[in-house]
Amino acid sequence: MDNYDWIKKILQKIKERKPLIHHITNYVAMNDSANVTLAIGALPIMALEEVELDDITNMASAVLLNIGTLKQDEINHMLLAGKYANFKNIPLILDPVGAGASKFRTRTAKNLLKTLKISIIKGNSFEISTLIDLPAEGIGVDAISSNKNYANIAKEAAKKYKSIVLVTGEKDFVSDGERVFEIEGGSFLMSKVTGCGCMLGSIVACFAAIERENLLIASLGASIFFKSVGKLAEQRSTLPGSFRNSLIDSAYLISNDEEKLNAIWREKNDPVC
Repeated sequence: MDNYDWIKKILQKIKERKPLIHHITNYVAMNDSANVTLAIGALPIMALEEVELDDITNMASAVLLNIGTLKQDEINHMLLAGKYANFKNIPLILDPVGAGASKFRTRTAKNLLKTLKISIIKGNSFEISTLIDLPAEGIGVDAISSNKNYANIAKEAAKKYKSIVLVTGEKDFVSDGERVFEIEGGSFLMSKVTGCGCMLGSIVACFAAIERENLLIASLGASIFFKSVGKLAEQRSTLPGSFRNSLIDSAYLISNDEEKLNAIWREKNDPVC
């Protein structure tokens, strides 16, 4: 992969097709998720009422389930929307936010994976480790896996659930159960702003809406793209509050300014397989 023309083509198709991304997501980052989806040219919708889930999911090009502010009735909505997505063969992305932080979240994430055909699982090392019953340490949603072999965590989770797995962190790891890609980049400030992972989940869904037949490419492209967004955002702002806004601005700039896109990607290393 000596250039990123393939990512440019995905971004161009997103702007041309304007895929509708159905989010059942957490209240903390809902607005940022919607804005970053719009910034790269897709259309967000957040439908939580059971009576409209069928209609909304049928219109969607991808469905994102995020358990960050989980409630019991929301689980039923996720199961229904997921079943509709599976029936229509629509990419279904799971962000198991905080899996491992409580028995409720862990049980819910595993039940969604057992009941639904999840196309892509995106989470940090703690969350993904929890899903494959590996030990983890720390408190809350920012805990980390005790196993530092994140590439292996991604690979084993992908094998177990027959999904593409994206393990996020200082480095991201993307696996289809056989291959593992390591992606560097981003900014340390991404760990200082809530919702960065949720924004990445939205971008993964946008890319999956375009690359439905190659979800490994969709996940890899979304990771590379968002790492680049973080890097540009840090160049534009070095404080957490303004950095949050800069992330959305940078997603828009990289998506629409090919010169800026080329300049920042010239400085990146290719993903390591």
